[in-house]
Amino acid sequence: MASLTETLEMEAQVYQGLIKLALEKRNALKKGDLNHLESITGAENLLLRRAAALSRQREGLSADASEKQKPDSVSAEESPEAETGRKGALPGNQNRGTAADQMPWAEADPPSADAMARLARLAEELRQINQLNGEMIRHLLDYVNFSLGLALGETSAEGYYRTGKSSGLKVGRKLNRWL
Repeated sequence: MASLTETLEMEAQVYQGLIKLALEKRNALKKGDLNHLESITGAENLLLRRAAALSRQREGLSADASEKQKPDSVSAEESPEAETGRKGALPGNQNRGTAADQMPWAEADPPSADAMARLARLAEELRQINQLNGEMIRHLLDYVNFSLGLALGETSAEGYYRTGKSSGLKVGRKLNRWL
């Protein structure tokens, strides 16, 4: 079995791959290339499964390291802070407190602590990229909603129905129902 540092490095590599795919996804969205977007999503799902497996492995190794460091202490999973889900949690540990709560062994294992900090930075970078991609998708859906409204004769180019009502919500609800 890999060491904690090796597991963290493998997990960081997976997150770098996810970041690369998220950036590719953004370009596919810009180009409207749905075939490429579908292939990216398939590759992304494979990496996400790998990230989940490495996260479980990391959690086990981290718990083992914590037990070796402080055998009489309460484990991170049993502590009251573990259930708070505070911001700063590592990937796969959103409900287990902050990164510092999850790694009481860090002082005794600086290479693993550095790898853990790198992983947390990569996870935050991925979160930001995905957030921007989500905003782009919302804007694209708004455009599609408007275009459908025009095609179906439910709205004019000015954004109003023939009855004079604004087209904003009605067309959007119709498209969302179709999806």
